[in-house]
Amino acid sequence: MKRILTLALIVAAGTLVAQSDKDYETWMKTVGGNMGPMRKAIDAKAGSEAAEAAKKIETQFGHIEKFWAQKSASDAVKWSQDAQAAARDIASAATSGSDANAAFGRLGATCKGCHAVHREKAPDGSWRIK
Repeated sequence: MKRILTLALIVAAGTLVAQSDKDYETWMKTVGGNMGPMRKAIDAKAGSEAAEAAKKIETQFGHIEKFWAQKSASDAVKWSQDAQAAARDIASAATSGSDANAAFGRLGATCKGCHAVHREKAPDGSWRIK
């Protein structure tokens, strides 16, 4: 009985990892899909729209942080945490009417840093995790 339970847990863990890779792509696409509208909202001083996009991004980076923690990628975990902090700062600045540009720059820098280390272009032109 113990062997069956152990085997079931191993299979379930493998399934969770496979789902996480697919989920990761979804989270990253959600981040990417909110960056442009957030930039436009910041430029237009549309605080509520910028804050809404920033909160969506913060939520996604919470999931992304857990993904990288499972892979023991401490650098990517830190970038995910930094991205969450920058997104919170954007939401806070946008809501209060302050300038969110510095926080937006920090968010972009975290994206760039992680992508340089953990992302590669596939032969078909798509991107994949290294």
